[in-house]
Amino acid sequence: MGLRRENILHSSLITAIFRSTRKKIDNSGLALYYLELPDGFKAGVMVYKKVGKAVRRNHIKRIIKSFLADNLKEIKSGHYFFVVKEDKPDTDLISLALHLMLKGKLLKDV
Repeated sequence: MGLRRENILHSSLITAIFRSTRKKIDNSGLALYYLELPDGFKAGVMVYKKVGKAVRRNHIKRIIKSFLADNLKEIKSGHYFFVVKEDKPDTDLISLALHLMLKGKLLKDV
């Protein structure tokens, strides 16, 4: 199961996230910008060009989107934008994304 088209952030929403209160959680290699909104869930992923070639960058995007789709019911509603800054092994990316979500208290109490 992947993210549906209506769950993907558009460029205007990404700009809104950056111009808003700029809530940001950062750790080595991965950053998360977010807006907590009650009207649903939207997400986006950006990978810096210095992280491998296009095939690797697209693979990283698929991994993070898969993580979000698998944990969709546990994530609070809002808009989330992941920025991958460094090339990490795939398991590290998932654990870093989970760590960011836990650090920002962006997961529902299950």
